[in-house]
Amino acid sequence: MRARAERNLILWFMIVCSLLGSFIILLMVIYPPATMQDYFWRKPFVGSVLFLICAVGSLVAVSPTSCSATHKMQMIETSKDSDAKTDSHVSSEGHHPDCGRFSNHTIQFKGTSYCAACTGLLIGGIMAMSLTVLYFFSGLSAELIGFPALLTTQLGPVLGLVQFKFKGWTRVGANVLFALGSCLMLIGIDQLVRSVFVDVYLTGLILVWIMTRVMISQWDHYRICLRCGFSCRTKRKVSVSASSA
Repeated sequence: MRARAERNLILWFMIVCSLLGSFIILLMVIYPPATMQDYFWRKPFVGSVLFLICAVGSLVAVSPTSCSATHKMQMIETSKDSDAKTDSHVSSEGHHPDCGRFSNHTIQFKGTSYCAACTGLLIGGIMAMSLTVLYFFSGLSAELIGFPALLTTQLGPVLGLVQFKFKGWTRVGANVLFALGSCLMLIGIDQLVRSVFVDVYLTGLILVWIMTRVMISQWDHYRICLRCGFSCRTKRKVSVSASSA
């Protein structure tokens, strides 16, 4: 319980850092700082880091095995906190437990279940990588990303942090905007300020957003399993007994 309390404290700290960082970015949009000394390697360097972040995120999104292992570990931890016993061999659907309580977390496409969040992050990650190449390496102008557009892209990271409130395809859209909005935010700020120091700050903030989103997702899964009481294990035992009879 003490470890869980410490993790909750860290989660709240990450949420505060994410919101504070978003507020600072909003101030930069409204009151752009004076342009600092620019460097010829600014765009290639920042673009490479952003592309790497998007690529790693996309690879994780298409790795259901690691996600399933994470869910199983969360269920084991939950059983310790709730004095319940759970079976580590819980079947999954869209790499979520198929107990029915995670139905909001999955989508159906051509008869197959997929994780809504990972699907959205994959789509958004691919779009973000494409924009990164076009702007940072191909010389695409970002003048179309004006002040209203920059304010709109603020919604992307926010929707990503509260995506657990949505379900199905709406959750997919929230995660697409999370990945794409973060990329557009960095491109817009880079076009506006042209400062490597500001770019590095925003890149670090994107990493904070990602870690915060992961921790919120883990908290949501823990909360669902804790409320469930592992009824899926009971149903599985009844099913096995009936088949044996």
